[in-house]
Amino acid sequence: MAATSHSQFFLLSPLKNKPSANSSLSLKTLHSKRHFPPPQISLSAHETSQTTTTNPSSQNPPIQPRKTSIWINPKGKLMSFSDERMTRLKTLAASLDQSKPPDGTVASILSAQTFPISEADAVRVLDTMKRSDKALLALRWFLKNIEIRNEIILYNVTFKNFRKSKDWNRTESLFSELLQSGVEPDIITFTTIISSAKQCNLPSKAVEFFEKMSDFNLQPSNLTRASIIGSYFHSGQSDKALQLYDQIRTEKDGYQVAFVTMIKNYARAGNYDGALNVFEEMRALEIKPNLIIYNCLLDAMKHANRPWQVKTIYKEMLKNNFEPDRTTFVTLIRSFSKARYAKDALNIYQQMKEQNIRLDTMLYNHLLSMCADLGLLEETEQLFEEMKNLPEGSRPDSWTFSSVLTAYSCSGRVSDAERVFNEMLNAGFKPDIFLFTSLVQCYGVAKRVGEVKRVVDKIAELAVKTDDRFSACLLNVATHNCDGTKEDFDVILECISSVNLKLGELVNFLVLEDQSENNSDELIKERINEWLETVLGPVRKPCLNCLLDICMNFGKIKTARVILDYAIELKIYDGLHEKFQNMWVLKLRSLSIGGAKVAFNAWTEDLKAALKSGEKIPVLVGINTGHGNHKYGGKRLINELKVYLGEINAPFHEDSERGGWLVSTDVAVQDWLETERLL
Repeated sequence: MAATSHSQFFLLSPLKNKPSANSSLSLKTLHSKRHFPPPQISLSAHETSQTTTTNPSSQNPPIQPRKTSIWINPKGKLMSFSDERMTRLKTLAASLDQSKPPDGTVASILSAQTFPISEADAVRVLDTMKRSDKALLALRWFLKNIEIRNEIILYNVTFKNFRKSKDWNRTESLFSELLQSGVEPDIITFTTIISSAKQCNLPSKAVEFFEKMSDFNLQPSNLTRASIIGSYFHSGQSDKALQLYDQIRTEKDGYQVAFVTMIKNYARAGNYDGALNVFEEMRALEIKPNLIIYNCLLDAMKHANRPWQVKTIYKEMLKNNFEPDRTTFVTLIRSFSKARYAKDALNIYQQMKEQNIRLDTMLYNHLLSMCADLGLLEETEQLFEEMKNLPEGSRPDSWTFSSVLTAYSCSGRVSDAERVFNEMLNAGFKPDIFLFTSLVQCYGVAKRVGEVKRVVDKIAELAVKTDDRFSACLLNVATHNCDGTKEDFDVILECISSVNLKLGELVNFLVLEDQSENNSDELIKERINEWLETVLGPVRKPCLNCLLDICMNFGKIKTARVILDYAIELKIYDGLHEKFQNMWVLKLRSLSIGGAKVAFNAWTEDLKAALKSGEKIPVLVGINTGHGNHKYGGKRLINELKVYLGEINAPFHEDSERGGWLVSTDVAVQDWLETERLL
């Protein structure tokens, strides 16, 4: 393969200078800021066969391997036994595991055996034993009392026993004992100990034993070198990890493991661009990825919340004739469901059913949660009925019932919600706050205030602990009852105060108390801030959306504007206004209907200020309301905003090519501002 220029390796953000071996680098920034030299191709057969140094930081000449180590598999054909002898050895191993007290009993049991114990017998017994402490005593007895031709085999199988038990202290102690006895470790010794350290989550120890191999003139395989890259990362030696990766990435074997390790470690560190760059480098090196690499990259993009890249990678995978496995499908459903890519998620679900790949309760719940949020009632009911007829492990749980309740709640189908709630009780599930939240939402959308009060009283009776999400649900119910009687709103406010006194006091202060001129903007901000300090981060925006709706419904437009401005100042709402060269955009997708109206009015003021200052508005002006199909209380944001804009004669129309967009031109907007005397 011809040498490839470094500009081909990265499609994201390359850095000109490669980090030195002594530099301290963050995994979150590595690889997306690296320069890889092109692979060096040698025409010399001798040079091609040369091995690389074990320690990535070493400058010594390549180590010539000592001798080939042979691993005797205790369960392999070379260690075959008669059924009678196999049964006797298993019984012996079990009796050693159960022996008491430690020293004398292990030795006495072994000494009392009526059949001669061979080296092969000892290997089988040590491999079968489960107790690492007893295995160590058995090893010592074997070393002293039976004829052994190759002691390192017994040590290695004992290290394997320690690895199964995750007993690192005995592993390290036995290695010292091995050296003191004059036995020389081999490749199997080190690979077993290294894998044991990784299983015990001791990356620095894995690195330590990897680097010790050169002391014994041992050369690790490329697979071992590739697998240790992650341990270098996790032990804070990112520079050495990258050096080792540079050594392996163009060699004939091991590079696949190296790429998998790099992708996984970049993803764990949150450097998703770095993970993508590793994949792009494979393309540049003309290395074909395998299914494991595709799955790792899909998982990384899932955690990065980039469903569009998940789709692209999956399409490429299919184009390259890779058959997705269950790991692939699980990642796709999780990613698409979370992103509310309903069509894609349901398509993958159908593929799994056609291929008889099992969907567990968790996967069904991801799909149900998506369908409930998007108002896909038919799909929700189909999934729910299907789950009820499946075997254990795929049947409905409390999360399932909560999602189905949410679907009915958002559509105001009270009788169906009550039926599912009773069905859940009959199935033996104890209602939790999530289920009560969905039920309250259902009654709220249907404006059945009395039922909301009954559920809140029932929660208090059962001593179910409420949370911020339940308070936010009650606040949302209040938004649906602002235009009803004052008595209904007072009942909801009483419910809010009973579960969250500070929130109830805030609502009362904002919309019910007489706000004189003494209630300045600063006082409103102070009261908002006092409440925000008691609220979990994920609940703040939904609660503020509800407060904006309530204020607008009560005609408290000035108060709503103060709340929005303060939330923007605190970066709870961020990036609502964006200016591009050819278009100015107002992004309303994270706002409620009332909040969107307040934000539009604020944006209008920004447009006026821009024009007065002589700034030129670009040809296009747009409003992005989001492309979701979710209907909250039967209303979609874009529809409600179109009505509002029509009432004030704002010249925006729905974009037929882009869902959720309202657009206008600079001339139309300026004419409107002048006609309405807003300039």
